Amino acid sequence: MKVLSVNVGNLKISNIGKISTIDKDLNLQRLDVENAIKNNLTKISPDIVCFQELRTEYTEHHVQAEKLLGASYYVYPSVTGNCAIGLRKSMFKSVKIFDAQHIGTPLFNKYSISTLEVEYEEVKFYIVNCHLPAINSKKRRLALNSIFDENGLTKRLNKYLIMGDFNFDLFSNLSSSGRHFSKLKNIEHNSDLIIHNSMKGNKAEPSHRVVGTYRTLDYMFSNFLKGNTKSLGYENRAELIDNGLELDHYALYAELDL
Repeated sequence: MKVLSVNVGNLKISNIGKISTIDKDLNLQRLDVENAIKNNLTKISPDIVCFQELRTEYTEHHVQAEKLLGASYYVYPSVTGNCAIGLRKSMFKSVKIFDAQHIGTPLFNKYSISTLEVEYEEVKFYIVNCHLPAINSKKRRLALNSIFDENGLTKRLNKYLIMGDFNFDLFSNLSSSGRHFSKLKNIEHNSDLIIHNSMKGNKAEPSHRVVGTYRTLDYMFSNFLKGNTKSLGYENRAELIDNGLELDHYALYAELDL
């Protein structure tokens, strides 16, 4: 399976000279970024895509996901939170919406976690798309609990693939979220947890500053898959999913086997 997680938030005040549209909420929409992502998604041709931050001029955020992916995909938007999961139509035998959570307001305090149950090659598993709070560490820890704690998704789900924008450096002892996660991931029911990224072994890299803007490396977990992952553009800028047009995340790409 070819899997991609990408935060496509393209609100960039620094590019005000290149703005194509301004929506009713005054989000500055970069159509050049949108076109670059769409073209690169066509080249990559993923089977599973998890989007975060689908901010657009459209009233329904799933419309942009459908536009980016095209007619070969089903799109399952989060209840709120501007996230969506895209699945290749020919890939999965069955799909069922399993769970959705959306807690907190305003934007930087809320989080979105949505889950699909899918069947692929006679194996049923769950795809979990996460977008954790950016600046509210208390709600970020609450979101981590809902995924990884003893009563969280990883306890309830038999086989899972979890990915998305966690908004903190996983292995950083400098952040309270990093310290909190380090305790959660070592509890007994998570002993089979696999951290798939990055391209250098099984350790996630920290965030990096690139040309005056932060590009964050996101995370991917499972408990049953094997394969290789790559943060597109981290080593070769020609692979940036936005063609270098100032997104603040690297897309995380994986080729995973059952």
